[in-house]
Amino acid sequence: MFTFQGVLRLMNKKVDTFSFNGLEIPYYHLQYDGEFYQYLRLKNRYLADGTRINSYFANETIKQIKSLEPFDKAFMTIIHYFPDNRSRDLDNNYYKPIIDSIRKARIIEDDSWQNVSLLTLGDLADKEKIEVYVTPHEYAIEFLFTLVPEKFNVALKDMVKIIKK
Repeated sequence: MFTFQGVLRLMNKKVDTFSFNGLEIPYYHLQYDGEFYQYLRLKNRYLADGTRINSYFANETIKQIKSLEPFDKAFMTIIHYFPDNRSRDLDNNYYKPIIDSIRKARIIEDDSWQNVSLLTLGDLADKEKIEVYVTPHEYAIEFLFTLVPEKFNVALKDMVKIIKK
């Protein structure tokens, strides 16, 4: 079991950044490997192995933090990858354990609607997994054009072209 203070003592790397128009913008990238769809959909509190879902996400989040640079207002992108094209409703998923683990790790101070904007996307991958990106809210658009996988960037660029017409 990881403690927040213990992980902070071990960290010596800076938070990840991406470049956009000469700015270095901080972000967090978290990845959770596993078959979570059935558990997030049912608001199940335990995974198949008996682990509390909140504990799993909290421990995995802490393991992945390199440095702590909390954001007052954040833009969070959750990309849920699936191994096949079966129809799944992302809006039926319960991502609260993931969001709460990010708040408890102090990446964000408060997960209320005033402080966090949330985008959920689905995509194909070899195995089910969930990726979460957290960026400062004021750089949400820059993040979407820079770090979100290419297929999503293309759709965003098309939307911008339509808006500009």
